[in-house]
Amino acid sequence: MKELIDYEIKKESWEKQHNSGRYNPALEISYTINKLQYVNTLSAGYGDGITVFYMDSFVYVLSINRSLEYAGLEEFKEGEIYGNIYMDEFNLKESDIDIDNMKDLEIVNILTSYI
Repeated sequence: MKELIDYEIKKESWEKQHNSGRYNPALEISYTINKLQYVNTLSAGYGDGITVFYMDSFVYVLSINRSLEYAGLEEFKEGEIYGNIYMDEFNLKESDIDIDNMKDLEIVNILTSYI
C-alpha cells in the first residue's frame, strides 16, 4: 500500500448538496488511478486530517480528528464506495488504535480488517 499524493479535496457544489438533501456541503475527493479520473463524496468533516492510500484498484481515505478522538476509513474500488468504518474514542481503545502515536498506514491496516 502506498500513499496517494496527487489528489484534491474540495466542498461539493451547491447543486449536489441540494439534491442530496444536506444542510452543509460534503467534502469531495478527486484523484486519478490508472489514468482514470474519479470523484467521490467523503464522510470526513472539515476539521479532519485526511490521508489517502492506494493499492491495486483500491483507494483508502483515512480521516482522523484528534481533538474529537475519532477515526474513519472509506474504501473505494474503481471509483465506487466499497466499504467504510468509523470508530469513536471507545472503539479505538477497544481496537488498540492510538491515533496520537501510530502512523497513518498502521491505522489503515488495522481499520481495513474491520471492513
